[in-house]
Amino acid sequence: MARVRKQSSIKASTAERKADTAERILAAARELLDREGPAAVAMRPVAEMVGITPMAIYRHYADRERLLNAVADEGFRELAGRVQALRLKGDAERRLLEIGDVFLNAALKSPHLYHLMFLAPREGARQYPKDFVAGRSPTFNPTVRVLEEAMKAGELRRDD
Repeated sequence: MARVRKQSSIKASTAERKADTAERILAAARELLDREGPAAVAMRPVAEMVGITPMAIYRHYADRERLLNAVADEGFRELAGRVQALRLKGDAERRLLEIGDVFLNAALKSPHLYHLMFLAPREGARQYPKDFVAGRSPTFNPTVRVLEEAMKAGELRRDD
């Protein structure tokens, strides 16, 4: 019984170390991106920052593009959290301005990340309009809700 628990805890600690390493790689890539832009995010400098070999990164991210996608995905999670935490009040214009301020602040705080998230072509990025119409954009869905509510309330005409 003790042997089973020991093996289980070894597996758990290995998984925890792997997750910790992946998080450190992601944080290093984000730091490089914020400081110097996407061209600076390469396996060697990321590995140096984390204290691992460049080849070790490939255990966590298949290639540079997947690492950049992970950085962008994390940026979207952060942005979605900020937008969804808003307690929107007032008319449609006021609520849209509040949402817009969150996007503007994100762009000003981390322009390289914002560019990667919204402007750089990336494999796996959400596609407009298909993914947005389907409600697959946690960052854009609150804007859609405000617009739909404004149309129902007569503040906006349908399809304005």
